[in-house]
Amino acid sequence: MTGSPVIEQNHLFAYDKTTGLIEENFKPQIVFKPETAPIIYAVAPGPDNTVFIGGRFETINRTTAKRLARLNVSTGAADTRFNRSTIDFGVITSLVSRGGFLYASGEFGTITDTVTNERRSNLARLNPNTGAVDPAFNIIASEKRAQAAQFNVRNMAVDQAHTNLLINGTFTKVNGESRP
Repeated sequence: MTGSPVIEQNHLFAYDKTTGLIEENFKPQIVFKPETAPIIYAVAPGPDNTVFIGGRFETINRTTAKRLARLNVSTGAADTRFNRSTIDFGVITSLVSRGGFLYASGEFGTITDTVTNERRSNLARLNPNTGAVDPAFNIIASEKRAQAAQFNVRNMAVDQAHTNLLINGTFTKVNGESRP
């Protein structure tokens, strides 16, 4: 738009969907490594004026948040109460917030609950308030397709009836059953 102010903001911004104006106070400073730009692959709504982000990053506003974080929508500040899980390496490529859970998927080694030591690879269901890994959800997607560099869970969606989580990626087995 002609005459609109220029706002410097890297990697992620918010705007008011009613007015179309940029939320100028939402300014998370997202960092991966000094020599490598962070990437945000996934965004999902969270509870209580928050939003989840996933991708390749290590800190938000100097708060450790490796690959997965919950941000305050008004300020962009990392929510430090969402800290029960850590991801050793890789990226989060998809997030779905549904039915009181946060589903996270991608190409990551292990997401680990720092209290219970519960672990998941490439696909996890988390508590949206704390980040705790849900021990009742343990779907194992494994064995990569021949042309893929690694196996992963690339994307997720919920059907219109909100009864099925649909998952795609480069895996060929789910819980040991062939799914070519």
